Amino acid sequence: MRRFLMPFLTLLSMVWSVLPIQAEAISAAHVLYKTLRVDGLDIFYREAGSPGKPTVVLLHGFPTSSHMFRDLIPVLADDYHVVAPDYPGFGHSAMPKLDEFNYTFDNLAAVIDHFLEAKGLKRYSLYVTRLGRLLGKMGEWRKIR
Repeated sequence: MRRFLMPFLTLLSMVWSVLPIQAEAISAAHVLYKTLRVDGLDIFYREAGSPGKPTVVLLHGFPTSSHMFRDLIPVLADDYHVVAPDYPGFGHSAMPKLDEFNYTFDNLAAVIDHFLEAKGLKRYSLYVTRLGRLLGKMGEWRKIR
């Protein structure tokens, strides 16, 4: 047992000496996992970075969720306030039955608009892919009218 213990302790001390550096890197890009009630639905979202910095809203594609941004969020969080919601029926957001929710592009865009309003986000940049592009455009057109 003793011959296994010494290499283990040596390895442990080497790892421990690196941990403070890694802990600082992780804390700088701490991602929060939250839920916000919007239009009677629980909308899950990931959030990172300081709210005092410019906001970037990440809208995922189909058939994905905010999980697709799991590697991008920490990278952006040093310079931006990052918010990445899951649409209703996607990821960790509420998944109402078809007779309880109208899964149209217009309705999904309306929920995301209401989510952004509920978060108090007035100025933000959109980062969109596929379905997110369509919903982002529909939301912006709604505000222009």
